[in-house]
Amino acid sequence: MKKLVGTLSGLVAITALGLVLAHCGGGDDGKECSTTADCAAKGANFYCDPTDGTCKCAPSCTGKCCGDDGCGGTCENNCPAGQTCNANSCACEADNTCTDGDARCDGNVIQTCVAGAWENGTDCATNNQVCVNGQCEASGTCTEGDKRCNGDTVQTCDANNTWQDGTDCSANGQVCVDGACEASGCTAGDTRCNGNVVQNCVAGTWEDGTDCTTDSKVCSNGECVTGGTCTQGDTRCAGTTVQTCSANGTWDDTMNCADQGKNCSNGACVDIVTQDECPSGQDCTDVSGGGYMGCTEGGQIPAGQTTGCSENTPCPANETCMNTNNGTVCVANCGTCDTDLLCSVVGSNGTKGCLDQGGHIPAGAQTGCAQDGCTGNATCWCLNQECTDSVCVANCTVDGPCTSGARCDGDTVISCVNGTWAAGDDCSANDQVCFNGACASNALCPEGQSCDVLAGESTGCMENGNIPAGNQTGCGQNSRCTGNFSCWRTGETDTICIENCGICPDPQVCIDVTVGDGTGTFACTADESGNVPADAQTGCQSGGDCNGNASCWCLDESCSQTVCLFNCSSPH
Repeated sequence: MKKLVGTLSGLVAITALGLVLAHCGGGDDGKECSTTADCAAKGANFYCDPTDGTCKCAPSCTGKCCGDDGCGGTCENNCPAGQTCNANSCACEADNTCTDGDARCDGNVIQTCVAGAWENGTDCATNNQVCVNGQCEASGTCTEGDKRCNGDTVQTCDANNTWQDGTDCSANGQVCVDGACEASGCTAGDTRCNGNVVQNCVAGTWEDGTDCTTDSKVCSNGECVTGGTCTQGDTRCAGTTVQTCSANGTWDDTMNCADQGKNCSNGACVDIVTQDECPSGQDCTDVSGGGYMGCTEGGQIPAGQTTGCSENTPCPANETCMNTNNGTVCVANCGTCDTDLLCSVVGSNGTKGCLDQGGHIPAGAQTGCAQDGCTGNATCWCLNQECTDSVCVANCTVDGPCTSGARCDGDTVISCVNGTWAAGDDCSANDQVCFNGACASNALCPEGQSCDVLAGESTGCMENGNIPAGNQTGCGQNSRCTGNFSCWRTGETDTICIENCGICPDPQVCIDVTVGDGTGTFACTADESGNVPADAQTGCQSGGDCNGNASCWCLDESCSQTVCLFNCSSPH
């Protein structure tokens, strides 16, 4: 495989909401479709995204844990703990089986697996003992901070050196293993620790593997590591998971707060706090009689709201000008988005609307509203300068419920926890940034800029949602962008260079893929030698032909062979 030699400079139309979507303004001609009907030939799950005029597919995996997603992909195995995916029905089913000879505790009664079912055995309490990990033990003293299992209940040793009951793992369809809740059974290839011995999951059962002490190491989260430096008993958060410092001085996963419908904060599980739709003392009610929602106080528009608004005197951010018997008044928008939609800033004036996780208008949104208006709690937005194309976007102040995924709110990771968006890691605490729902160790963009969605899944370095001042303009075939920049179209003839940014999918690496032309363009390759990833998309003619945050590259001097490589950030 030859090292890459250069890029194709095909121009792509900018369609990021932050750039062109506005009340009665903007600019996007869209080439592939104008309505969902134009995409019917591609399949039942395809719709027209009016922000960039392309056909996109909405996966249909609701209630399924396997099978075709209707978009050429496969539905994720999303069965909760204690359930498995039925490969025939693609439905999650309870997993009540066990392996003959296994032992566990039911309170202080030892249960043994016989013919695939649990049967009661010895009651340890009759000998003044307790059942721990499937056997009777004396209920003596312990070391503060130690953890163990009593049946499926996690027990922690307190300051009085006494075992105290904690989480009942069975309440969440899990089992207690080595003082932590785990899914019943195991998945082939999984690892865990049993003391300092690594255990591997083989054919659904745990088997002993490497003894870490033979290399003067300790076992932590299923692998041998050098002894840690944390203080035994200390806790912290890793996303929604509580980690506890073990006797080995290493951080071990203790419990996933998401299993309890909670979030992790300061090393403990806490209730998820969601944003209120309206300020304290106010309610989100129908202020139009036709489903348009606004914040009211005792059924009335709150005192102090801006009056005398008009087309020339607009309302503050996320407020709408409404006619009343006493003239016009600004009413605060409110509402909760539908499932998996995010309450995002839509226009330059700060008005919020419900968009999908990629920042696009949802499938099925009402169009043609410039002439007909919107029904319900929505605002009409223009998609081109003349407003011949328009779309209704639902008003909001709260994200919708969710099924999966993660995103960023500034440098804070926001994850879907038990159906609700919840704040997780603050990446800035470790001098990192949040990108695509995860903390990133490298600076994705120059200081003062952020890596934002431009169009589809393509991202670029923006400054407060705008193209940074001083970026090279007038780019094209005869005036290529320098450095790690791509050429974007902002109008019929106007073009501008925007810096590429992003993180490579694991295990690809981000390197300078140019050869001797001095442009310093970075992309994701299979290794540091610049080899093309085996599953890379080929046969592109321009960056617009590539899926995801990728650009089109030539593999030979004549450019007879081309490949799409994911864009990534250059060092800053």
